[in-house]
Amino acid sequence: MAAILSLLYSLSTLIARFFVKQHTLGYDDWLILAATVAAVAQYVAVFVLLSQGLAVSTLIQAEGTARSLGPGVMANGILFIFAAALTKLSVVFFVKRLLTQELRTAWWATHIVLGLTIAWAIAAALLVSVGCSPQDALYEPQTCAGMVR
Repeated sequence: MAAILSLLYSLSTLIARFFVKQHTLGYDDWLILAATVAAVAQYVAVFVLLSQGLAVSTLIQAEGTARSLGPGVMANGILFIFAAALTKLSVVFFVKRLLTQELRTAWWATHIVLGLTIAWAIAAALLVSVGCSPQDALYEPQTCAGMVR
Protein backbone atom coordinates (compact mmCIF):
# COMPACT_ATOMS: atom_id res chain seq x y z
CA MET A 1 0.00 0.00 0.00
CA ALA A 2 2.84 2.39 0.85
CA ALA A 3 4.43 1.77 -2.56
CA ILE A 4 1.20 2.68 -4.33
CA LEU A 5 0.78 5.83 -2.23
CA SER A 6 4.36 6.95 -2.89
CA LEU A 7 3.88 6.31 -6.61
CA LEU A 8 0.70 8.41 -6.67
CA TYR A 9 2.38 11.18 -4.66
CA SER A 10 5.41 11.38 -6.94
CA LEU A 11 3.25 11.39 -10.07
CA SER A 12 0.93 14.08 -8.71
CA THR A 13 3.82 16.35 -7.68
CA LEU A 14 5.42 15.88 -11.10
CA ILE A 15 2.18 16.86 -12.83
CA ALA A 16 1.82 19.89 -10.55
CA ARG A 17 5.43 20.89 -11.21
CA PHE A 18 5.00 20.77 -14.98
CA PHE A 19 1.67 22.62 -14.76
CA VAL A 20 3.10 25.45 -12.64
CA LYS A 21 6.40 25.76 -14.55
CA GLN A 22 5.06 25.08 -18.05
CA HIS A 23 6.71 28.18 -19.56
CA THR A 24 10.00 27.99 -17.65
CA LEU A 25 11.02 24.35 -17.87
CA GLY A 26 14.73 23.62 -17.68
CA TYR A 27 17.05 20.63 -17.84
CA ASP A 28 16.28 19.87 -14.20
CA ASP A 29 12.58 19.46 -14.98
CA TRP A 30 13.22 17.12 -17.90
CA LEU A 31 15.66 15.08 -15.83
CA ILE A 32 13.13 14.68 -13.03
CA LEU A 33 10.58 13.58 -15.65
CA ALA A 34 13.06 10.96 -16.89
CA ALA A 35 13.74 9.92 -13.28
CA THR A 36 10.03 9.53 -12.67
CA VAL A 37 9.64 7.39 -15.79
CA ALA A 38 12.51 5.18 -14.58
CA ALA A 39 10.96 5.05 -11.10
CA VAL A 40 7.58 4.05 -12.53
CA ALA A 41 9.32 1.28 -14.49
CA GLN A 42 10.96 0.18 -11.25
CA TYR A 43 7.60 0.23 -9.45
CA VAL A 44 6.10 -1.90 -12.21
CA ALA A 45 9.00 -4.34 -11.94
CA VAL A 46 8.46 -4.61 -8.18
CA PHE A 47 4.71 -5.16 -8.55
CA VAL A 48 5.24 -7.83 -11.22
CA LEU A 49 7.90 -9.56 -9.12
CA LEU A 50 5.63 -9.50 -6.07
CA SER A 51 2.80 -11.04 -8.05
CA GLN A 52 5.19 -13.81 -9.13
CA GLY A 53 6.22 -14.62 -5.55
CA LEU A 54 9.14 -12.31 -4.73
CA ALA A 55 8.13 -11.83 -1.08
CA VAL A 56 8.02 -15.58 -0.46
CA SER A 57 10.99 -17.05 1.39
CA THR A 58 13.53 -18.90 -0.75
CA LEU A 59 13.16 -21.74 1.78
CA ILE A 60 9.56 -22.18 0.61
CA GLN A 61 10.06 -21.35 -3.07
CA ALA A 62 11.21 -23.88 -5.56
CA GLU A 63 14.72 -23.26 -6.88
CA GLY A 64 13.38 -22.73 -10.40
CA THR A 65 10.96 -20.03 -9.22
CA ALA A 66 13.69 -18.14 -7.38
CA ARG A 67 16.00 -18.40 -10.38
CA SER A 68 13.26 -17.12 -12.71
CA LEU A 69 12.79 -14.04 -10.51
CA GLY A 70 16.51 -13.23 -10.57
CA PRO A 71 16.57 -11.24 -13.83
CA GLY A 72 13.68 -9.11 -12.60
CA VAL A 73 15.43 -8.46 -9.30
CA MET A 74 18.58 -7.42 -11.14
CA ALA A 75 16.63 -5.18 -13.53
CA ASN A 76 14.86 -3.65 -10.54
CA GLY A 77 18.19 -2.79 -8.91
CA ILE A 78 19.55 -1.21 -12.06
CA LEU A 79 16.34 0.78 -12.62
CA PHE A 80 16.58 2.04 -9.04
CA ILE A 81 20.17 3.20 -9.59
CA PHE A 82 19.18 4.84 -12.88
CA ALA A 83 16.24 6.68 -11.28
CA ALA A 84 18.36 7.79 -8.31
CA ALA A 85 21.12 9.05 -10.63
CA LEU A 86 18.65 11.01 -12.75
CA THR A 87 17.17 12.54 -9.60
CA LYS A 88 20.64 13.57 -8.39
CA LEU A 89 21.43 15.04 -11.81
CA SER A 90 18.17 16.98 -11.69
CA VAL A 91 19.20 18.53 -8.37
CA VAL A 92 22.62 19.47 -9.77
CA PHE A 93 21.03 21.12 -12.81
CA PHE A 94 18.59 22.95 -10.53
CA VAL A 95 21.51 24.34 -8.53
CA LYS A 96 23.21 25.31 -11.80
CA ARG A 97 20.09 27.30 -12.76
CA LEU A 98 20.37 29.22 -9.51
CA LEU A 99 24.05 30.08 -9.97
CA THR A 100 25.61 32.43 -12.47
CA GLN A 101 28.89 31.84 -14.23
CA GLU A 102 30.39 34.72 -12.24
CA LEU A 103 30.43 32.42 -9.21
CA ARG A 104 33.29 30.43 -10.70
CA THR A 105 33.98 28.17 -7.70
CA ALA A 106 30.35 27.15 -7.29
CA TRP A 107 29.92 26.77 -11.05
CA TRP A 108 32.92 24.43 -11.24
CA ALA A 109 31.75 22.58 -8.14
CA THR A 110 28.44 21.77 -9.85
CA HIS A 111 30.33 20.40 -12.86
CA ILE A 112 32.51 18.25 -10.60
CA VAL A 113 29.43 16.93 -8.79
CA LEU A 114 27.83 16.28 -12.17
CA GLY A 115 30.81 14.16 -13.23
CA LEU A 116 30.94 12.34 -9.90
CA THR A 117 27.23 11.54 -10.09
CA ILE A 118 27.58 10.08 -13.58
CA ALA A 119 30.62 8.07 -12.45
CA TRP A 120 28.70 6.83 -9.39
CA ALA A 121 25.76 5.70 -11.53
CA ILE A 122 27.97 3.77 -13.93
CA ALA A 123 30.00 2.20 -11.12
CA ALA A 124 26.92 1.24 -9.11
CA ALA A 125 25.17 -0.32 -12.11
CA LEU A 126 28.31 -2.28 -12.93
CA LEU A 127 28.81 -3.42 -9.33
CA VAL A 128 25.34 -4.95 -9.08
CA SER A 129 25.45 -6.59 -12.49
CA VAL A 130 28.99 -7.62 -13.44
CA GLY A 131 29.97 -11.01 -12.10
CA CYS A 132 26.42 -11.88 -11.14
CA SER A 133 24.25 -14.20 -13.16
CA PRO A 134 20.67 -12.86 -13.10
CA GLN A 135 19.38 -16.34 -12.35
CA ASP A 136 21.56 -16.53 -9.22
CA ALA A 137 20.57 -13.12 -7.83
CA LEU A 138 18.05 -14.63 -5.41
CA TYR A 139 18.97 -18.26 -5.04
CA GLU A 140 22.75 -17.94 -4.73
CA PRO A 141 23.40 -14.35 -3.56
CA GLN A 142 26.96 -15.19 -2.49
CA THR A 143 27.88 -15.18 -6.20
CA CYS A 144 26.64 -11.59 -6.47
CA ALA A 145 29.15 -9.67 -4.36
CA GLY A 146 27.92 -6.21 -5.41
CA MET A 147 24.31 -6.79 -4.35
CA VAL A 148 23.37 -5.76 -0.83
CA ARG A 149 21.06 -8.13 1.04
